[in-house]
Amino acid sequence: MRDFYLLMGVILFWFSQLKAQTVLKFTINQSPELVANAGSDKSISNGSYTTLGGSPTASGGSGIYTYSWTPADGLSKTTIANPIASPIKTTTYTLTLNDGKKCTKTSSTVITVNSLGIQDMEAEKNLRIFPNPNNGSFLITSEKSLSDGNVMIEVFNVYGQLIYSENISENWNKWNKAIILPHKSSGIYLLKLSGSKLNIIKTIMIQ
Repeated sequence: MRDFYLLMGVILFWFSQLKAQTVLKFTINQSPELVANAGSDKSISNGSYTTLGGSPTASGGSGIYTYSWTPADGLSKTTIANPIASPIKTTTYTLTLNDGKKCTKTSSTVITVNSLGIQDMEAEKNLRIFPNPNNGSFLITSEKSLSDGNVMIEVFNVYGQLIYSENISENWNKWNKAIILPHKSSGIYLLKLSGSKLNIIKTIMIQ
């Protein structure tokens, strides 16, 4: 019996030593911190445009992102990483980024719209694009003559490609010119009116 208890003591001691030497290893997979980048502050002239967001606009998190830009004024789209912005006044755009796992980050950028010069302001007086936004068909109206001679009407897409042009011999005091664009893809376009002492660029949005 004495030998039995001695043997049990040895076994219990061996198990206690084995337990003391047991090492448990854990691996924790944690995504990197979610980062939102609305892009740097920029200055643009009235009637021009710029691109929001960074390169990249989102990083970290789960890698699956949803974007929400506010306000929507002057934006080509509010749910993409790099929308085109063409505000008519200085605007702070805020990006809310979500990675689908309850992680949310925000980032803001200020787009400053520079005022037009005195001559341009005078030239734009009473000039109106209606409706805007539109479906590719709109009116150019004005209560006064815009140029001393011919007026060139041009429309460019955001890549600088000319999609519409028309040269008009102006012989009236009031404008009421209908424009129908041949390409009607949604997005922001630039309307340019040029002529003698005339150089006006306006933004139009097709929905």
